Amino acid sequence: MSLLAACVVAALAASAGFVVATRAAAAGSRRASRPGVEGSGPTELRAVGPVEDPFVGLPIALGDVVSVGGEERWLAGGLVLREGGRVVAAVLTAPEGATVQAVAVFAPPERAVWWLVPVDLEAPPDPPATIELRGLALRRRRRLPVEVDRLGQGAPSVAEGALFATYEGGGRDVAVVIVAGGVAHAWVGQRRDEGEYDRLGAGGSG
Repeated sequence: MSLLAACVVAALAASAGFVVATRAAAAGSRRASRPGVEGSGPTELRAVGPVEDPFVGLPIALGDVVSVGGEERWLAGGLVLREGGRVVAAVLTAPEGATVQAVAVFAPPERAVWWLVPVDLEAPPDPPATIELRGLALRRRRRLPVEVDRLGQGAPSVAEGALFATYEGGGRDVAVVIVAGGVAHAWVGQRRDEGEYDRLGAGGSG
């Protein structure tokens, strides 16, 4: 090989080496700028847990069909009530023509359901100690400030922060009142103990 040819080959080799080195450096820079790619700096990893089922532990759930004395209610919507993040109760709604019936359930160990119908109640600033609904005199047994989650279809629109109260009268007479944003939502009916109702549908059979 002549001296001139040798010089040309050496120059080409040096140029090729420079190009390869430049491309490698650029690729490394691109990898470093992409999070989660090997060779980059520390990246933040966020664990995504399972979505919480608010009806775990409750005797019935959204989507169930519940039967009492031959009357069935399909629970298409509901209000889940939480105190400090913990579910304390749910008022599940069942559209029946122009009327939206309801079934209330409570956190364990309670297994009874409250079989309810809606009633009009003038919104008090606070659920009163006693009320009269449909001729029934009822005394307040529980009052809680709660956060409200509205799920499904047919449940009333309720402000996120609310006051929740339960009432009991003679025998099985019961009522639920939720006051939020200057509006009161009330239901009255009867308590049905475990064994007096059947749970069907999405939640399984009783």
